[in-house]
Amino acid sequence: MEKNNKESKFQFKELFTNKQYRSIMILALYAILFAVLIVIIRNPVNVVSGGGSIKSKVDGYELIDNKNFGYKYTVTLDEDTYVYEGQKYNNKDLFTLSKGEESVSYYIEGDKFYKEEDGVYKSIIDKPIIVFDYFNTNILDQLIIRSVLIDEKANKYKIDNQSLYDVLNEDSSKVESGENYITLGYRNSNITKIEFELGNYARLVGDNYDKVIISLEYYDFNLIEDFTELTVE
Repeated sequence: MEKNNKESKFQFKELFTNKQYRSIMILALYAILFAVLIVIIRNPVNVVSGGGSIKSKVDGYELIDNKNFGYKYTVTLDEDTYVYEGQKYNNKDLFTLSKGEESVSYYIEGDKFYKEEDGVYKSIIDKPIIVFDYFNTNILDQLIIRSVLIDEKANKYKIDNQSLYDVLNEDSSKVESGENYITLGYRNSNITKIEFELGNYARLVGDNYDKVIISLEYYDFNLIEDFTELTVE
């Protein structure tokens, strides 16, 4: 009787020699793999070589996506500074572009652009926005996805020239390496400021600037009224 009991006891090697046990083991491995995938999907932050992490999604765009806010963004190109200050309401923008003592008012509605002259907004061809549409949160998020978080406390990211080029251009050309930076500012879990340091990228695309800093500030969320009193030609 004692011999039969010994024979009935489980032996580790049977995991590999017994077909039933081997099938159970394979199912268990699949279950573990599936559980790991679920964890990765729900927590999409991956450590990368060289320190930092790559995020697949950044929260905090909700108020910007409402397309109703006041804004100020400053573009510094070496010693020159351009300040865009205005309001956004759905697909419309009303803002003033200043450089030094000079300032010009613009109005944008969809893909139509207007410049203020003697109180009247007249149609123009050239879009008065530098580099790319900074209010397009899809673009902003794609840039962050391709960035490496290098300072969690400051919410500062590093992004190379190739990643910037891939997001901002339609072709898939290979470009020279170079580091650029993006810093996010939050208030009550909402993004209210974004700063870009794009000197390397500017030189890559042929702009001979040593310093390129773009700072965006968002405020007065959901307080902007439609621009119904403008005279547009």
